[in-house]
Amino acid sequence: MTEYQQLNGGVQDAPESYESARLEDSVVSLLTQELQITDEQTIAANLYRKAAKLFVNKKFVECYEQCDQLKNVVTTLGREGKVNDEIVTNTWCLFFNVVDIILTKGQGNATLERELLSNDWFEQLYEMDVLVDPKLVYLLTLIKLHNEKTNLAQLRQQVEMYMMRLAGDDTTSQSVTELHELYLLELLFKMGEFEEIEHMIKMDTHLQDPDAVLKKFQEKKLEFERQEQRRKDDAEKKRKEALAKKKEKQMANDRAREKQMLQELEKAKEVSIGQQKKDKESKALKRYSQQSSRTAFDIVKQRLSFFMHKNTIMAVFMLIGLIVALKANPFMINPKLRRWTRAFWEKLGSTVEMALKVTYM
Repeated sequence: MTEYQQLNGGVQDAPESYESARLEDSVVSLLTQELQITDEQTIAANLYRKAAKLFVNKKFVECYEQCDQLKNVVTTLGREGKVNDEIVTNTWCLFFNVVDIILTKGQGNATLERELLSNDWFEQLYEMDVLVDPKLVYLLTLIKLHNEKTNLAQLRQQVEMYMMRLAGDDTTSQSVTELHELYLLELLFKMGEFEEIEHMIKMDTHLQDPDAVLKKFQEKKLEFERQEQRRKDDAEKKRKEALAKKKEKQMANDRAREKQMLQELEKAKEVSIGQQKKDKESKALKRYSQQSSRTAFDIVKQRLSFFMHKNTIMAVFMLIGLIVALKANPFMINPKLRRWTRAFWEKLGSTVEMALKVTYM
C-alpha cells in the first residue's frame, strides 16, 4: 500500500479524529510561530504534517512545492543528526507519491520531468550517511518505470548500486523483497532479459518465496508472449486488409481505365464510321455531279473507248456490222440523210483504218 493509500484510508476511516488532528496541528503551528521554537525535529515534523494534509486534501501541486523544499532540508538535517530517519523517509515517500500523481494527471512541468529523468534524486538518497529505506528506492524506481522516456540501462545501474550495498544485509524485510521483485519482474522484464531473470530468481537470497516469484514471472512471460502474438496477428491482419484494399482499389482503377478506353474506342469508331459515311456521300455526290455535267456523247465516247481498249477486234467487227446494217436501212433513201451518213461513215472509216493500223503495229 502506498503512502497515498494509507493517508486516504486514515482520513476516510476516522473523519472526526482527522478534524481534531487538523485543529491540533493548527494550534501547534501557531505556537511554533509565536514562541519561535528552534527544535529542528519539531519544525520538520510540523512541516511534514502540513504537507501531508495538503496531500490528503488533494492539493497535489501545493503539496509538491512544499515537499520539494522540505526534502532537501530534512536530508541535510538528517546527515547532521538533527532529525531522525523516520522524518527523512516519510518526507521522501510523500514527495515521490505526489510526484507520481502529478505526472499521472499530466500536471507536471518540464522541470519536474527533467529532474525525474536525471539521476539527481538517486544521488541525493545515496549521499546520506546511512543506508536509506528500500521503500524510497522502490518508489523512485516505480515512478521512473511509469515514464516512457526513462533510460532503463541507467535506471538498472542505479538500482543495482543500491542492491550491492544491501548485499551484506541478510535480512529479508518486506521492503527489500518488494524492491527485488520490482527489479526482476518490472525493470529487467521491460528490458527483455528473460533468461537472466529466471537465473537471478533462483539465486536471489532476498526473496521470501522464490518459487512464487518464479511462477509469477512465468505467467507474466506467457501473457507477454500472447500479447506479442496478438499484436503480430493484428499487424498481419491490418497488413493484409491494407493490401486487399490496395488491390481492390487497383482493380477498380483498372476497370475504370478499361471502361474509359472502351468508351474512347467506341467514340473513335463512331467518328470513323461517320467520317467514312461523309466521305462516301461526298464521293457519290462528286461522281453524280461529274456525271450530270457530261453530255450523252461523252458518256458514249467514254464507254466505247473503254470497250475498244479492252477488246479491239470485237469493236472492229461491231463497227463493220453497224455500217452494213445502216446501208441496208430504208432511211438511207433520203438524199439528205444519205449525205450525212456518207460523211459520218467516211470519218468513221478513217478512224477505223487508223485503229487497224495501230492494232497491226
